[in-house]
Formats: sequence, C-alpha cells, structure tokens
Amino acid sequence: MLKSRRVRGKEERVRALGYWRLSANFLGLVEAAGGELVKADNAWVVVGDTSLIDHYEEMTRWSDHRIGVPLLFNLFHGVELMLKGFLSLKRPVPGHHRLSQLHAQFESDFPGTTLGSVVLASVVDPDPTSPLGRFFATNCIDVDKWYEALKYPESRSGGQFDHAELRYGAGETLAFWDGVRRSAIEMRVAAVELAEELGEIPSTEPRQQLGS
Repeated sequence: MLKSRRVRGKEERVRALGYWRLSANFLGLVEAAGGELVKADNAWVVVGDTSLIDHYEEMTRWSDHRIGVPLLFNLFHGVELMLKGFLSLKRPVPGHHRLSQLHAQFESDFPGTTLGSVVLASVVDPDPTSPLGRFFATNCIDVDKWYEALKYPESRSGGQFDHAELRYGAGETLAFWDGVRRSAIEMRVAAVELAEELGEIPSTEPRQQLGS
C-alpha cells in the first residue's frame, strides 16, 4: 500500500494534473465510442431492402472497420499521458512514446498498483489471441510501435502495416471491443484512486480534478 503523500512541489503537481486531464479526455472518448460500437453490435454486413443498403455507412458508423484503429490509438495515447503524468511527479517527462518503458518506469516508481496491472494486461502485454495481439504478431511488432502502427499505413522504413485483424470482426470481436471500453474506464478510476492516495488531488472531488 502506497503511503498518501505529496511526492514533489506545486509545479510538479500542476504538470501532472495537465497530463491527467488530457488523458481522461482521450480515455473518455474510448469509453463513449466503444460503447457505441458495442451497442451497434459491431455491424458489418447489413441485410435489408435498398433503403437500408443506401444507408450502410450510417448503420456501420461505429463498427470496427470504421473506428477500431483510431479507437485504439486514443486508448494508447490516453495511457501514455496517464503514465507520464505520474512519472512527472518524480522525474522529467520522457519524450518518447514507448509504452513498455513508460510502464516499467511507472512500476519502479509506483509498484503494485491497480493502474499498473490494468495497463499491463490491456495495453503492454495483451492476450496474443485477441485482435490486438494478432495485429502485433501479423506485423511483427510490439506495443512500442503503436504510435506509428496505429497512426500511419506504413512504417518509416516503408513497410506496410496490415490492420485487417482490427477490422471486420463483427460479433466475434464484440467482447474484445467491450473490453477495450471497460479498460479505459478501469484506468481512469484507478488513476484517480492512485492520485488521491498519493495526496496529489483532493479526495473530495477527484473526478473534477482529472477532468472526468
């Protein structure tokens, strides 16, 4: 159990809050959009008369082949900001996007937290049989390539990224996307609890402080 304490001074606290608030925005978007995807049953094939087919894009607007990749980008960016917010309490903010290293530094500074466990399971070391795990395997990359692989169609060296594992999953991947949505919620809650425990936000209004 971490002792509730102020880790550093006012300047570091203000910086950390800035990262946490922006992180909450990105994770909140994942929660909202992921909820819409689940509500729409991750529709892909639409069966019906001509009027339905004409509105295919509207009916699949929340499906993984439309929003799956940007949804994961927002999740990962939210995690990056969240971790950097906590790291900023003890060190200069790292300038890179390598989530495995950020998570390792976070675990070193704040060991044994719920936030660290959720980030590890959902982002840093995902189930290899999940769409995300298969996406990493198909492209021969790991989580530290997320900033490039979820943002561009090709790598800096010119190799093409294959996003097929993250698209057209329909009902088979509905549980995965619901898990993405739930992990965003769990991380926001866990971050609030940790910041509160560290004494970095008032326990009476943590959600307002973190922008949720």
